[in-house]
Amino acid sequence: MAAFMVQADARVIDPLLHVVATEFHTTLPAAALVISAYALPYGLFQLLYGPVGDRVGKVRVIAGCLALFSFGTFACAFVPTIAVFALLRFLTGVAAAAVVPMSLGHIGDTFPYHERQIALGRFMSALMIGQIIGSTLGGLFGEYIGWRYVFVVFGIVSLAVSALIARDARRLVEHRSTASRLGPALLTVPAGGLLVFAGLLGVAPAAWSAMLGAAGAALLVYALASQYRSLFKRPTAPLVLVTVLLEGVFVFGGLAYLASSLTDRFGVNYAYAGLMVAGFGCGGLIYSASVKRLVTRAGELGVLLVGGTLLGIAFVFIGVMPSWHWFVPAVIVLGMGYYTMHGTLQTRATELAPQMRGTAISLFAFFFFVGQALGPQLVGLILKSRGYGAAFIVAGVGLFTTAAVSRALFQRAAA
Repeated sequence: MAAFMVQADARVIDPLLHVVATEFHTTLPAAALVISAYALPYGLFQLLYGPVGDRVGKVRVIAGCLALFSFGTFACAFVPTIAVFALLRFLTGVAAAAVVPMSLGHIGDTFPYHERQIALGRFMSALMIGQIIGSTLGGLFGEYIGWRYVFVVFGIVSLAVSALIARDARRLVEHRSTASRLGPALLTVPAGGLLVFAGLLGVAPAAWSAMLGAAGAALLVYALASQYRSLFKRPTAPLVLVTVLLEGVFVFGGLAYLASSLTDRFGVNYAYAGLMVAGFGCGGLIYSASVKRLVTRAGELGVLLVGGTLLGIAFVFIGVMPSWHWFVPAVIVLGMGYYTMHGTLQTRATELAPQMRGTAISLFAFFFFVGQALGPQLVGLILKSRGYGAAFIVAGVGLFTTAAVSRALFQRAAA
């Protein structure tokens, strides 16, 4: 439920963007700042929560951060300006960043390795449903009820979920690790995130905003090097991190342009394009229902290759399809492929450092976020020069190659 609420809240703003821009008398690009204001800390603050969760308990961190998230979300219903809205979304993104990586770490602590991918697959279904429901509720509230009320509902439900988790945390005996140092991350991650956000807001002239962003990035690099240096020396850790980075680049580089490709290539309106792209989450639900059988038959590394193959086929097919009618089955296969490939990598990440699992998962999530941030820019360069078809083909070939090479390297490391 916690993961569901965080994902629903992340996606609820997408269909509300035009309504928000109209109410605050601003442009769509200016209103889109509220999306970036949530996504930026959601990715960057992964570096903070891992060591904290290992030291004080992952479920306790989830309960506390979800309570803060609920208050921030509820307050979004009463914002007077777009700047205040962006600030509140930033703060809720900071709190929300703890939920998924700490949940993954807790699953890693709780389930033996041979059952872990199945448990993670079921957990991921909550994320998928949250993405679908969040977008749907955003459109319904924006059209018929009022966009502010959706934040009232999300805030109240999130507070109730945090209370239930806090109750369980009090009677749960969690593994706590002294091997995970809190160190400079406690200061450098928040400071770096705030500086990057200040640069993004443009509160100062352009040159100063660029300097603020660069200073924030330098602090985050320092936190990464000082806090996580020992993890990079772990067996297969560089391979897992580079693989999930490339996965983020190609998957989200392609996903960013799916809806616009339907509009530009086939004349599909924005509303229908958004509904069709939601088939991606449906593909993920199919994976969740079949993950146990899939892992049993194909094995862990076989599942990794299956996921990369499905992604490759789906993206290439979308790049060459002659009509929009083929898109829905293709995007369902795309969702199946993504969650199949990513599930294997998540399972591997939970075993990078069992004695400080939260820290390892946070580093994994951070690399994935960096890939998501870079992907739309890099694939966008191909789109501008060669068009949609070439961009999707590159994404598909890149994903298949990443899965195939990673599988071979994992096999070699195990030999």
